[in-house]
Amino acid sequence: MLFDLGDLDARGVALDHVIRIPPFPWEGGEVVACDPAAFRGRIRRTRRGVELVATFETVVHLHCSRCLAPLDLSLGRRFRLFLLPNLGEATGAAWEGARDLYPLAGETVDFGAVLREQVDLALPCRPLCRPDCRGLCPGCGADLNRETCRCEAPLDERFRALADLKLVLERRSRGSSGRN
Repeated sequence: MLFDLGDLDARGVALDHVIRIPPFPWEGGEVVACDPAAFRGRIRRTRRGVELVATFETVVHLHCSRCLAPLDLSLGRRFRLFLLPNLGEATGAAWEGARDLYPLAGETVDFGAVLREQVDLALPCRPLCRPDCRGLCPGCGADLNRETCRCEAPLDERFRALADLKLVLERRSRGSSGRN
């Protein structure tokens, strides 16, 4: 959704829209898809530039970083940005290091691009399907949340004699339990 800053008066404008956020690339080559976002806020002119104070709510479709299961993550955040139309080199140096700036190429702001950036910033570094996700076995690839590992644990040769003794004792116990 495009908004022309030339239409902005001194009192500002209240915003209440549903905005589509196009899919975007994320870490590891994954493409993040979002449901349309509820976007509410206010945009107004200030001495510093054009201030945007808003909130968004959406559902993001990702994959769990441990088990790779599909994951629907609800995201919402309040944010504040200063939109700077026609940000030149001289002005840019004065604003270096400011975290709440959003430079614009002209007098139009694309709220879809603003929301895409805010969703990207709100995403967790390692999204999980659940806090206790056990992930995938690195040997056999089994999803440890649903099944047990099919790998045989490598045996340390120092314990070979104990492993052999365990097998002998298991055979004896099976043999003795069948005689009762």
